[in-house]
This record gives sequence, C-alpha cells and structure tokens, in this order.
Amino acid sequence: MKKNETRTTDDLLRELVEIRQRIAVLEAIEGERKRAEGALRESQERYRMLAENSAVGIWHISVDGYTIYLNPAMCAMLEIRGPEELAGRTYHSFFTHTSLDRIADEHAKHRLGIASVYEVEIEGKHGGRCNVVVSGAPLFSANGKLKSIIATFIDITKRKEAEEALRESEEHYRAVVENVADAIVINVETRRVFVNKAFLELHGLSSPVQVLGTSLDQFIVPGDRQLVTERTLARQQGRPAPSVYEYRITRLDGEVRTVQTSSVPISYHGQTATLAVLRDVTELKRAEAELQRLSRQSELILTSAGEGIYGLDAEGNATFVNPAATRMIGWEIEELIGRSMHAILHHSQPDGTPCPEAACPIYAALKDGAVHRMDTEVFWRKDGTSFPVEYISTPIREHGELVGVVVTFKDITVERQTERLAMLGRVAAGVAHELNNALSVVLACAQLLLKRTDPQSDAYHDLELIEKYADTCGRIAQDLRRLGRPLPLKRELVELHPLIEETLKPLDLNLASRKVHVKVILDPHLPLLSADPRLLGQALLNLITNAAEAMPEGGVLTVNARLRQKDSVEIAVSDTGVGIAREHLSRIFEPFFTIKSSGEGMGLGLTITSRIVQDHEGSLEVKSEVGRGSTFRILLPLLEIPNSTSQPLDG
Repeated sequence: MKKNETRTTDDLLRELVEIRQRIAVLEAIEGERKRAEGALRESQERYRMLAENSAVGIWHISVDGYTIYLNPAMCAMLEIRGPEELAGRTYHSFFTHTSLDRIADEHAKHRLGIASVYEVEIEGKHGGRCNVVVSGAPLFSANGKLKSIIATFIDITKRKEAEEALRESEEHYRAVVENVADAIVINVETRRVFVNKAFLELHGLSSPVQVLGTSLDQFIVPGDRQLVTERTLARQQGRPAPSVYEYRITRLDGEVRTVQTSSVPISYHGQTATLAVLRDVTELKRAEAELQRLSRQSELILTSAGEGIYGLDAEGNATFVNPAATRMIGWEIEELIGRSMHAILHHSQPDGTPCPEAACPIYAALKDGAVHRMDTEVFWRKDGTSFPVEYISTPIREHGELVGVVVTFKDITVERQTERLAMLGRVAAGVAHELNNALSVVLACAQLLLKRTDPQSDAYHDLELIEKYADTCGRIAQDLRRLGRPLPLKRELVELHPLIEETLKPLDLNLASRKVHVKVILDPHLPLLSADPRLLGQALLNLITNAAEAMPEGGVLTVNARLRQKDSVEIAVSDTGVGIAREHLSRIFEPFFTIKSSGEGMGLGLTITSRIVQDHEGSLEVKSEVGRGSTFRILLPLLEIPNSTSQPLDG
C-alpha cells in the first residue's frame, strides 16, 4: 500500500462522525415527514368529521359532472342513503328543469375562476323538492386547468315557506286593511305615514298623496286638535292615555263628522308609532240623540198622561208605572216595580169576592196575545178602598215573542156618576116638574092665606110652616132637575175674598148657635178667577153647611184659599167634626148617598157641589179621619183672563 493511500485512524473517525451526522439529519427529516403526515391525517379527519356532521350539504363534482364526494347532509337533500346510489348519474339529474339554465350560467363563471352564490331547486330521488342556496367555488390544477367544483348547499325551504306565508299574510293584511269599512291610519309622532282607502273616503280624499306626511292636526276640528295630539303622543311614549275616545273632523267638502278612534302603539320600520282605527259615528250619535229625545218624550208622555199606565213583564210583575197610576191607587212607584200588580190592585171583584189571576183579563193577554178591554171591574187602592175602572190590556211583542203587556186604565167614577145622574135626571126632571106645579099652587095658597090671617093667631104660624117647607120642597125639586142636565155657567171675573165673606155672612148666627168657631185664611195675592159666582158660592155654601153639621158639639171650621203651584187655586173647607169612615169615602159624591140621620138630607149637596166644580174644569178632593174631622179641597185652574173685566163670561 502506498503511503498516500493509507488512512489513519483520525480519518476513519472523521468519516464516522460525518456518517452519524448524515444519519441524524435523515432521521430528523423522517420525523418531520411523519409529523407532517400525522398533521395531515388529523386535518383530513377534522375535515371529514366537519363535513360528515355538518347540516350544510357538501358536493364535490368533477368537470364532467360526476360526484367526487358527497356528505350525509347532501345525501339527505338528494333523498339517497349514500354516494353509491349515484352510480351513472350526473349532478344535473337532481335539479329541476327551471334550475338547470341557472346552473349552466354559474358553471361558466367557475371556468373563469369566479366563485358564486345562487338559489336553485333540488328534486330528490323520490320526488321531494327543496330550495337551496348554493355557494360554488372552482378548483384548478397546477397548470391552471379547471379540475373540479366544490359546492355547499343550504336548505332554505322552510325559510322560503315562511317568506311565502309572510307574503300571503301581507297580502291578506293589505286586502283586509284596504277593504275594511273602518278607516286606518299609522302615525309616527304627529305625521301620517299610512292610510287606507276607508280613511280617504271618510275625509273626502281621492289619493293618499293628499294626506301622507301631513300633520295629525289636518282635518281635525280646531277645538279637538290638542286632545288628539296629546293622546297620540302619550300612547307612542307609553304614558297612560285612553285608547278609545271621540273627536270631530272636517271633511274636504267642509262637512263635520264625529269619529271614534281606537289606537295601539306599534313599531313601524323601526320607529315608534300608533295604529289608529277610526269609525264614523256621526249617524250613531244622531240616532242616540234621537233615541234620548224619544225616551224623554215618552217619559214626559207617561208622566203627563192623565190615565194610569203600567207595564208588566212575562211573569206579570210591574216594569214601569206612571205618576197618574200611583196617584189613583195610592202607592209609590218604588213600591210597585217588580211586584205582581194583580195582587196589589186587581185581587177582588167589585163585591169583594176574590178574583183569581187565572181569570184576570189583564193577564189573559200574556197567554193569548190578544187585546182585552173591560169597564165592569174595580181596582183597589192601598188604603183598601176601590174605584170603578175602564182598562185596556195590550200585549207587547219583541221579535215576534210575547214579552209582556201594557195596561192603560182610568177612574170612571165620574162617568158612572154622570150615567147615574143622567138616568136619575130623566126620572127626577119629570117628577120635579109635576111636584113643582103642585108646590107652586101650595105655596101661592099659603102666601095668600098669610095675608088674610092674623099674625097673632095659631093658624098664622101653621101657614108659615107650610110656606117654609113648600119653598124647601121647591128647592129640592130644582136640585133634582139639575141632576139630569149641565149647569149653565155665567162666567165673570170673581174675587174670592168677597165671595167667601158673602157666603159666610148669612150663616154667622146659625154657626154661632152651633158653637162653631170660623177661621178664614186668605192669601192676599190671590188672582181673579174666571167663574160663575152664583154656582161657586153655592158649592162653598154646601161644603160649609156640611162641615158645620159634622160638628154637633161645636168645633173649628176653617176656610183657606191659596195659590197651589202657579196654575191653580185651592179653596179648602176643614172641620174638626166626626169625620167620614173609610168605606164611605168612595161613595160620598154619589146622588142620594148620605151618612146623616134620616130626614136630615137627601144626599144631593156633595153631588151638586162636585158637578159645579167639574163644570168649572176643576176637581174636588177629600181627606177624612173618623173622630178628627174632614177637609174638602176645591181645585180650580187659572184660566186665561180676557181683556175686559166688566163683561160676564158665558160658559
């Protein structure tokens, strides 16, 4: 071996070190490769897990349209179990016909390297359809050639359905809003931003342009503007304010209408607003006013009616009673409402025998729906007395159903008395005529004999008695004749003070002998009366005479004349005598009825007095209590006084 070829131990050691260094580098490179491969595997696994579990469909396709990769979400959209079911099928077969043109346009962009996002419709293997948003991106090889396309698919079917439902809802809302009869307006602060067709019609407008963006004050009557503005802003700001109220508007043609508004706060394009519904209540307000007027008128008619009127429900209980009815029967209205009127005023027949409800003609109208009229029965007062009535029971129907009756009645005591008087008058007139002829002869003979007889003789006294009682019989005959015919009135202006004094003056001695103390109370401001002084004086004389006779042991007789309200004069004659029993009060004005002892009267005085008062268009009232006396009140209306005060007024 040559010397220069001989390697020393040092050379070998150096080579060994270099080899070891190279091995270490190679080992480092291999470790780095393995780490890179592990990272790649981890990345691929993460990608796979992400793709496999994503709700977004992932579809990787080749340039010729075949599938490279398909994740489960995409399989679900295509209605397949896995990629194996795609054998021989390109992606084109899964899109609806209307979507293929759009896909072709997007793929043209991909060839140019442009990613895109678009919507198409997928048709699954079994016919199911879904709308998707596709995000497609091209993948190129190193030489710049399009290699494949990877696309993500998001199912927006439910969103599209929601959008369609929203669109339909908005169309329905618009149809309702535009065709509803009520006006609708949306206000942002105090500016109108939306109005419907009914709003335009209400205000007499033809186009929304005339009102959108205008102030809330426009068209509102000036006196109501502040109210509407304050409440609108309060509702928008969440402050308490009435949501329903009324105000007035002036239409474009100048007509003023009343509207009722109902408003709620809403959000309108991100702004706080109010939605108000306006309803034209002008005619309703007029109808309400007319109804109130008619109600007041009906109430006035019921209140002013002279006849008694009451209503019954289907059970026969009182629903309303007018004042005239309460005056006649002596009950207060509140005592009658809700109670059976039959049990109160129609429980018995005129002879006192019970009148069962089943046989009551008034209640019969509730059963047969017919009108019933009666004039042969009586109603009973609260004090237990009765009076003859004529009544009509008329059924009330509501929507064809019988719901009650209304009863109209009147006290026919006067009519009955008039009928009796007419009958008696016809008889009495004939009798009185014959009696008067005979009495005239008796009276003439008595007066002739008195002239021929010595006043100191016993015969003279007997003749005086004959003359006196013949004259009395003549006056009785005259009263009988008055029963059958109206009393002729000779009206003139009468001052009550002198009339009462002239009536009392001839009775002074007689009253004093009976120990009757007379009190006269006269209103100094009494007006003149239009009356017949002779007949009115006779009526007063009858009452005063009866009052004196009712006090056999003496007492106090009071005559009181005063204004009663503004339209009538009251002349009251009171005594402190024996009084009249309750059962007799309803009959004291009947002719020939008397409670005096036999021979003390025929019972015509009060009948004649009542006739005189009636002929003067007045009324005669009586109140009495046994043992405490009686009061008779003549009520005379203040009739219009003629200009002349000197001429008598013929009735």
